[in-house]
Amino acid sequence: MDADVIVVGAGPVGLLLAAEVQLGGGRALVLERLTEPSRDRKARGIGPLATEALWRRGLGPHLSAADPAGARDFTRDHGTELGHFANIHKLAPDPGRPGTRIWQPDLERLLTTHAETLGVRILRGHDVVALEPGADSVTAITHTSAAEHRLRAPYLIGCDGAHSRVRKLTPFAFPGTAPLLRTIAGAVSFASPAPAPGRYPTGTFLHGGSLAGVTELADAAPPAPAATPGAVAPIDNAQPVTSVGATAPVVSVGDGRLPTPVENAQPATSVGVSAPVVAAGEGRRSTPVTGGGPVVSAASPGGDPFGAPAVSAEVATSTPERPTDHAAPIASHGLTGEGHPATAVATNGSRGPVTAAELAAAIRRVTGADVAIEGLREPRDFTDQARQADTYRHGRILLAGDAAHVHSPSGGQGLNLGLLDAMNLGWKLAAVVRGAAPESLLDTYTRERHPAAAAVLHNTRAQSALLAPGRHVDALRDIVSDLMEIPAVNRYFSALLSGVDHRYELPYPAAEPVGLHSSDLDLTDDHGVRSKLHEHLHSGRGLLLLTPETQAFANYATNRVEILPVTNTGALLLRPDGIIAWAEGDNQSLQLALDTWFPAQ
Repeated sequence: MDADVIVVGAGPVGLLLAAEVQLGGGRALVLERLTEPSRDRKARGIGPLATEALWRRGLGPHLSAADPAGARDFTRDHGTELGHFANIHKLAPDPGRPGTRIWQPDLERLLTTHAETLGVRILRGHDVVALEPGADSVTAITHTSAAEHRLRAPYLIGCDGAHSRVRKLTPFAFPGTAPLLRTIAGAVSFASPAPAPGRYPTGTFLHGGSLAGVTELADAAPPAPAATPGAVAPIDNAQPVTSVGATAPVVSVGDGRLPTPVENAQPATSVGVSAPVVAAGEGRRSTPVTGGGPVVSAASPGGDPFGAPAVSAEVATSTPERPTDHAAPIASHGLTGEGHPATAVATNGSRGPVTAAELAAAIRRVTGADVAIEGLREPRDFTDQARQADTYRHGRILLAGDAAHVHSPSGGQGLNLGLLDAMNLGWKLAAVVRGAAPESLLDTYTRERHPAAAAVLHNTRAQSALLAPGRHVDALRDIVSDLMEIPAVNRYFSALLSGVDHRYELPYPAAEPVGLHSSDLDLTDDHGVRSKLHEHLHSGRGLLLLTPETQAFANYATNRVEILPVTNTGALLLRPDGIIAWAEGDNQSLQLALDTWFPAQ
């Protein structure tokens, strides 16, 4: 065997998963198609749960060092430090459970160093072209610039993005919802004045620097023409435009209502800011806030959008797929760019790229303006459909991250979601391959993580509905914006997007907080020494916190998990991924929890 676990894809999810396997006592091998790490700033942050997960592995100081600059960039690009739901920027962060603003290349460098320090092997330039599942292993056949290779391990995990080759080579179903919105865009040179960007009755015109595009209802555009003989087909994972010039204030208004266009607004210094929004209908207006997120983007190597992790979705069989390069949710009429997947699905992958004439026609359909386009580069054509694998495991092959689920980037949830997949699966794989747990432990991965992703798909579909064109949607956005002023509603939306209230259903009866991700508790041990919870989980093992009244329970956990006597909190059993597996119960319930997650050897 070449490894205990082969991970396909060296993005953040694959790197963290491989590190978790290695930390847990397994041997992980990462196969990456690209020869060099991508420098594309596809995501700009991670949420509270992923932040806490990385602190538990000793990476907190690095996150803290990156956060101030990332937070400044976010505020600059969005005109506010507040989070958003459907680009209604009103969500206050929870100071007790903060996220981290860190650009994806910085996060990938951090996770690469972390994985390699633990002994993970990363083979770059290996394109997986076939899989051969066997009775006790999986063989990955890869092509490099020099030769074909055969690499074998008991388990193989697809972390290779929304257009996952692993998923396509395995009988995973990938059902989902058809696109509501369609976007065509590119780097454009206009030979005539362009209309003001913003919301129009039938769609949104996006324009920031050289990039311009149109988002409209997916069924509003005419069918795409067939490829012209000799036309060059789009290349999978084409390099994105990484810098978008700025013009004026954007769609990123504080309360999400239609802003009043500003005359002669000063150019912003941030990447991808656009001009004032054109109000549609009779909705209330508000003063625009300078800044926004990246406006138009394209899929990077690995399928991850800028401002979100990999996110291109599968296309229906009648609509061949093509990845997009990078970014903010063009399909969402606004600017986000926060570390979540932009569901970018190309709709014309079997023909030539979008033409200047097609883009001009789309601009005319939405704005009514005739424009002359003298140059079009990096054309994009994609939708916001959402899909999720029916199961995350087929025998010895599993999926994680965007390979398992794709959705709109709205709300900044995708990268957080994928990293938590890795945290959930990594320690379980390690326990199985080293013989410390039965193979059935892997079945809990789909059971726990599938509902978490389904919840994200659900709320991003709701956000897409709020981002669709039309006066009815404008009215609904006004009402939702008003509701978000209510503190309890604001907390509801914040928790919905962060996932902190999502609870796993564990295979034994237990009440909250069992099944929740633990926050980073302040602890005081029986000698009066104070610490934070994350300081006791660097080893990747489970942790049992015992109060003076439950000290005798230590006998049940010896050699299974680490044990810490505490005096300022209740007794808790924590899994390596931070999930509370038992809380202040009797010795029998503790025994059941220990036997489930940490069987006696």
